[in-house]
Amino acid sequence: MKKFLCLLLILILQPVCFASLLAEEAKLHLNKPYVYAMAGPNSFDCSGFTYYCVDTIYDIQLLRSAYDQGYDDSYLKIENIEELQEGDLIYFNTNRSDGDLSDHAGIYIGDNQFIHASSAKRKVIISDLSEGYYNERFSWGRRLIEEGYNESYQTTDQRK
Repeated sequence: MKKFLCLLLILILQPVCFASLLAEEAKLHLNKPYVYAMAGPNSFDCSGFTYYCVDTIYDIQLLRSAYDQGYDDSYLKIENIEELQEGDLIYFNTNRSDGDLSDHAGIYIGDNQFIHASSAKRKVIISDLSEGYYNERFSWGRRLIEEGYNESYQTTDQRK
């Protein structure tokens, strides 16, 4: 109930887009523990984190693994870091020996930062995307909601 009231206040007090709500929802979970195969609300793995936050804000049930989310062509693919917008989901090739490019997932929150459930840090953290490890391993992003809240907003059931 508290989370709902906070989100309601955000909507009333300032004009925001749904992507901002997704970023704010994600930030509510900072420092919660990383636990493999968990999808919230008290602990998360990386794809469980994106799954939970997206479901909470958009009522969209993403596929459950980073691989399946990253390769889900139902959503616009963003190839370049420079084109990312707040609320985009982002995917990384953190295991270069497995043959796929989507091993880790997070939520872009703007200013070259993203939030994710980190197995290395064992909790939900904010990381820099502008250089270093995640910059080198960035594969692509996915935009769930197009500007203007158009027909691309569909639940999983509506996309079938």
